[in-house]
Amino acid sequence: MRILYLAQHQRFSGDHAGFVHVFNFTRHLVKQGHRVTLAMKPPEAGSKPPVPPEGMDLKYVDWELEYPLPFGPFPRLPKQLDVLGPARALKWIRRVVKEGNIQVMQERHEMRMDMSPISTRFLGIPSVLEVNSPFIEEAFPEGSISFRSRNFFRKLGFDGASAIVVQTGLLKKIISKHTGTPIHVVPNGADPELFDPSVPTGKLREKLGLGTEVIGFAGAFHPWHGALDLVEAFSLIAPNHQGLELLMIGGGGEDLEKCKKLARKKDLDKRVVFTGNVPYSELPGHLNLASLLVAPFAPSKDARRKAVFEKYGLWWCPLKLFEYMAMGKPVLASKVGVIDEYLEGSGCLYPEGDVEELARSMADIMADPQLRDRLGREGRKKVENTYNWDNVARRTAEIYEKVTDKRQR
Repeated sequence: MRILYLAQHQRFSGDHAGFVHVFNFTRHLVKQGHRVTLAMKPPEAGSKPPVPPEGMDLKYVDWELEYPLPFGPFPRLPKQLDVLGPARALKWIRRVVKEGNIQVMQERHEMRMDMSPISTRFLGIPSVLEVNSPFIEEAFPEGSISFRSRNFFRKLGFDGASAIVVQTGLLKKIISKHTGTPIHVVPNGADPELFDPSVPTGKLREKLGLGTEVIGFAGAFHPWHGALDLVEAFSLIAPNHQGLELLMIGGGGEDLEKCKKLARKKDLDKRVVFTGNVPYSELPGHLNLASLLVAPFAPSKDARRKAVFEKYGLWWCPLKLFEYMAMGKPVLASKVGVIDEYLEGSGCLYPEGDVEELARSMADIMADPQLRDRLGREGRKKVENTYNWDNVARRTAEIYEKVTDKRQR
């Protein structure tokens, strides 16, 4: 099948989850024999983007269409008032569709104008809208003018799409009240070939000054990621576990400096190692240094998003869970959203935000090598069998088949 994938708000480079999802998903579509035209923003100067596989046509675009609302912030006003922007984008899509003999489009939805449903209306090409977050619910109180005005244009996109794909049933529930378009749930995954328990760590352990008893975390340091809870919990068990260390992989986020400050305050700055941003290709080697990997999601600790999480729940399907599992490591996570469904039999859970229980759980798992081995093997098996990019691509391609068959009738 010949597919046009629109991710015009993402750059073709970077190690953030958005790019990881786009590139892994599309290259596995190609791996399964599909032809993919991928439209993204060009990479930042000085970055080293990955090489697209044969069968993927990469096209850089410079259009990023806002909802046509003159509400600001000020830097966005020119794009919000650019009434010709959608016409230019549609013209570009029409040319690419014709040149590539495109059969179906998929677009990564953000809180901006969706072009694939517009193209479905004008060009007759079926479209699948990929919705990863209810952005308007995150940003504005439901019922407010800002919410209702933006939701008007979002609903036009939802209703114009041939199908919608989401990562979790909870997200499906949130957006289903705004559209009658069929919504399909396809969870994220990991690449078990890249995230392989046998990946060498080389001299990385020595370089980072780590011993052999390591608890690991990877991700951004936003409050809902719970990194601050993890450092606090580690400080509770550190005095009785002198050889234990905490590896914090990643950078960015409001809580990064708070975590470093807390580690210094607890006199643990030599036992809590912060790597900063790590290239995605090097992430498996870093994860392989740990005996236990933790995903301490703490939505109740995020003041900006707390009310949204309380109302709707944690709708994410975090990539890191599957990457942890693929490494054959035991996973400890907070019990939020559908995380318990993903980890069943391959990880342990603790009550979200309960630092003392997090500390006890870490100590118990680290003291039980047999438990760690069993959980790690079960997690690896789940990724190999279920939560991998091959399955994500295959299940999404089945949706393509449905919408193209329906269009041809």
